Amino acid sequence: MKYGKLIACVVTVAVLTACSSSPEVREVKKDANAAAKANTELGVEYLREGNYELSKTKLTKALELEPNYAPAHDYIAVLYQTVGETKLAEKHYKKSLRLNPDSARGHNNYGQFLCFQDRHSEATAEFMKAADNNFYPTPEVPLTNAGLCAARIPDLGTAEDYYRQALQKNPGFAPALLQMAIIRYEESNYMGARAYLDIEAILEVAREQGCDALHPGYGFLSENAGLARRCGEAGLRVEIDARSEKLGFKVREAEVQKIPVMAVVGDQEQQDGTVTPRRRRDSKRSAEAVTVDAFVSGLASEIARRRS
Repeated sequence: MKYGKLIACVVTVAVLTACSSSPEVREVKKDANAAAKANTELGVEYLREGNYELSKTKLTKALELEPNYAPAHDYIAVLYQTVGETKLAEKHYKKSLRLNPDSARGHNNYGQFLCFQDRHSEATAEFMKAADNNFYPTPEVPLTNAGLCAARIPDLGTAEDYYRQALQKNPGFAPALLQMAIIRYEESNYMGARAYLDIEAILEVAREQGCDALHPGYGFLSENAGLARRCGEAGLRVEIDARSEKLGFKVREAEVQKIPVMAVVGDQEQQDGTVTPRRRRDSKRSAEAVTVDAFVSGLASEIARRRS
């Protein structure tokens, strides 16, 4: 029955060629596509700002205007993943890739989703689809992601293989260099670590100033050594995310990982010597920047109250 309806539709279009290709019809279709794209772009910006309600409104509107607009499916999948709606996230990731199976970005995004679900082999397959796309300008990104995913198993040997492949594509790719340096450092091969990247400042903060953990691959959103030092002095567990990813991506990833408190350090905060606190349960609220001392002392007091 579906096949018959399809043929009837095709025949009708052939008969009404002049009508279906009229300037008015083409203009309506063009306007719908443009509106879907505009709503998607707004949805992405709201997502980056952490305004999930408005992001959902805009992305849903985009799909109402153009149900087969793959980027809208991709980004609403990211949104659903961020707020923990994993079934809806996977539904839209799959829909996006059905509409655009050659989207390296789509495969990379779906791969990181699968990795967070501990579906490591499926995630690696998606990363490889992205990396093997000859038209993808940055194959080192999914290759590094494949390495980070392998490290979560943990399978450090496989992770290192992927980091090396990433560096073959782009010898100066900082996230892969950093991961290789960390592997060598943890092997006590300090000269080997230096050969990949001078991460002395980061590692010294964690090793000498009392930080409990150093995890540049995922987690605590700070690239500020002063903040890490103060947290360590106060006895707080801190993880440093020193990758060269966009800040919005790091925030989203930390929320997916359910990091309870983040300290966002952007260009303005770096200049002012402040941090912008962000709590997972209050992600929709706009927080004001505070001094490092105020941030650390506030957390320390809160922990003391809970322990008392």
